[in-house]
Amino acid sequence: MNNSELFISKLNNKYPLDELESILNGLKVNRKVSLRINNLKSNFEEIDKALKTANISFSKLDFYDNAIILDNDNESKIRELDIYNDGKIYLQSLSSMIPPLVLDAKANEKIASYKDIQEGRKKHILAIVWQLMRAHTLKIIGEKSEEELIEWANSKIPEERRIKNLKEKKLGDGLFWIDLLAAIEPRCIRWDLIIKENPSDKDREMNAKYALSVARGLGAMIFVVWEDITEVKSKLLLTFL
Repeated sequence: MNNSELFISKLNNKYPLDELESILNGLKVNRKVSLRINNLKSNFEEIDKALKTANISFSKLDFYDNAIILDNDNESKIRELDIYNDGKIYLQSLSSMIPPLVLDAKANEKIASYKDIQEGRKKHILAIVWQLMRAHTLKIIGEKSEEELIEWANSKIPEERRIKNLKEKKLGDGLFWIDLLAAIEPRCIRWDLIIKENPSDKDREMNAKYALSVARGLGAMIFVVWEDITEVKSKLLLTFL
């Protein structure tokens, strides 16, 4: 059995006949050569001029400004161009352009990849786990934005506790969270245990621990520890909100 037969055999074991036929028909279609413009080094105007000078005809996509499809199979001709050798354009399939389109990466931004998982880079793996946690949390609450959640929380608590974002240092005393829990269930808070006036570091710790304890008692899903509250770790606090 050659490689082609082995490949088809594996597909046949995994997919029903109608889907297998669709996959095989798709593989028989000649794929047009597509390019992606490296907008960190160039722009469409420069690439447009270079391709027209080389007499290479192409079409531009409506939904992605950095994507170009060649009208004819000129891949070998593309490889001879300075714009290709200088890294101003890439030969890339349209399907593989979807991740950069979704991520919308900017210069100097770091993006986690499968290599980070393979090589056990903890910082990048934690970033992936965080994004999964964030997506899970937002799904539970109905795809609300951070701004909408803050607006909702501010509507439930006293004016002096209200915030503009989850980076404000006053969140570290735990009182915002305790007031919010009290608004949800007034009977859950023992105010004699709360330190409101000029709380010390120890008082802030106790307030944060108390807020988490009450939230658990109300059935909340908790992804934070008390240090995340006192140190105002805004990304994690979003999961608590």
